[in-house]
Amino acid sequence: MSKPGEPFLQCAIKNINGEMSNFVHSELKNGSVINVSPPFGLLSGESKDSVLISAGIGITTMIALQNQLGS
Repeated sequence: MSKPGEPFLQCAIKNINGEMSNFVHSELKNGSVINVSPPFGLLSGESKDSVLISAGIGITTMIALQNQLGS
């Protein structure tokens, strides 16, 4: 993984037979460079009361949703 202060992020993607992990393992080679963006869009509704439930790797997405709800 990336060391602190490096100008790039390096990651490892476990193939869990999902749509994205299958794509990465079949189409990209070790050392491939891809452009990514942070999560974007709006989470809206009439109420600010929400329940976010997640486990495992899905918790990363919940952090972005929680931040959007808090603003």
